Amino acid sequence: FTHLWSVSFAVGPRQGPEAKQITRGRYHVAGFDWLPSGEAIAITHRPMPGFDSWPETRLAIVRANGSSEAPTDIALVADPGNAPMASPNGQWIACYTSDRPVQWGTAGRIALYPVAGGEPRLLAYTPDGCSMLVGWSVDGDAVLAIELTGTTSQIWSLPVSGDAGRPLTS
Repeated sequence: FTHLWSVSFAVGPRQGPEAKQITRGRYHVAGFDWLPSGEAIAITHRPMPGFDSWPETRLAIVRANGSSEAPTDIALVADPGNAPMASPNGQWIACYTSDRPVQWGTAGRIALYPVAGGEPRLLAYTPDGCSMLVGWSVDGDAVLAIELTGTTSQIWSLPVSGDAGRPLTS
């Protein structure tokens, strides 16, 4: 199982840093992103380290201080490999989520999950339905994603309102 550890750092002479374990237990951390407050981390995790368990991938939050052994699950996302990304204001976590029922030839879209709990907001589909999360716009009004189409790729802007996305590259 892969787990998260944190190591403090400082500039200048010092003793070697001491690593602090953040996650532990019988689950595999697949991806992560710090929430802007620095107090918690959004993770995607699955029950086994092997890739075959990706349809069981869940989005969760863990305390950054390592005090919580169990992640607080938010949703089943069945994410084959993208890391979650927290919004600049810390209210949302963007994460790729597979369509249901989950199929090995994945199709899905990016969804926004409220950090405080509640229903997710599904963003617009990209043309191929298999986008990769890149980040957030500076103002937090859109999520950026890469979409592979044929032999090319494009960067798409997906408004948080759920309106249709638009390509930023040709």
